[in-house]
Amino acid sequence: MSEAVAVAIVSAIASVMVAGFTFLGVLVSRSNGHAKRAAAIATSAATNASSAARDASAARAQVENDHTTNLREEQDERHGENTSKLDAVLSALGEVRADIGGIRSDVRQLYRQDARTADRITDIEQTIPKGPARPWVNTPRPIPPMPGTAPSEPSSKDSPWT
Repeated sequence: MSEAVAVAIVSAIASVMVAGFTFLGVLVSRSNGHAKRAAAIATSAATNASSAARDASAARAQVENDHTTNLREEQDERHGENTSKLDAVLSALGEVRADIGGIRSDVRQLYRQDARTADRITDIEQTIPKGPARPWVNTPRPIPPMPGTAPSEPSSKDSPWT
């Protein structure tokens, strides 16, 4: 083998080795980054697990304290009580709705009566002659006393403005 061929072979082997070492360096660098991220995730998971263990312990203390009954049974019993109370409220609400319907009916009837009364008053006013033949129109009427009271003269002591 000639010297030029041997130099070319050695140069090629050296180039391949340099490329291989560069590739290995990149892989190691990437794996270090992955290892750091994995360590951060593991630390975060450990913190979360510790917090979850503390919370679970607190929940257990609330559930397993000195209750004489099973928590589930107690909740089922309370659910039954709440259901019966809710049924009573819904029943009463139905009665209230019926009452409101009756009140609305009464109000509609009163509005119709009021409209008929207003029409009657208008009809009566149109039959009364206009002008001086109605002397009672401009004559002031005395205000009757309230039932159960005797008429009295106003006193300056009774007025808060004097």
